[in-house]
Amino acid sequence: MNKYNDDHYHNNDDHDNNHYNHTNINFHNCNNHDINHTHYYQADTTFDDGHIHSYCGYTGEAVPEEGSHVHYYNGSTTVKDGHTHEYCGKTGPARMIPGGHIHFMEGRTSFVDNHDHGYANNTSHEKCM
Repeated sequence: MNKYNDDHYHNNDDHDNNHYNHTNINFHNCNNHDINHTHYYQADTTFDDGHIHSYCGYTGEAVPEEGSHVHYYNGSTTVKDGHTHEYCGKTGPARMIPGGHIHFMEGRTSFVDNHDHGYANNTSHEKCM
């Protein structure tokens, strides 16, 4: 099975330049037991092979795990040096912060043009569905 077609992964197809300029995203506090929420994320990869890539998107809905919950995510980076990289993974468990919770996500992109990139970031507050 191709991991990018797995039902657990959320497709992030809207990676155009406008997608990086979300200034009016309305993130609400969800009830900690509300499973119907996602998280926005946006960050840059590590500097490798002379460049970085940006990436952003929304996680999939929450999946209960180990007394908390996690989210699956996947997407493609921006184009730099004539190529993109794909990434996918599972967030860490919810980490409570004032006004809600966030998740940590990290990993490595796909190997393209003889290199890959690392990424690590926190998601935004939850967005209720």
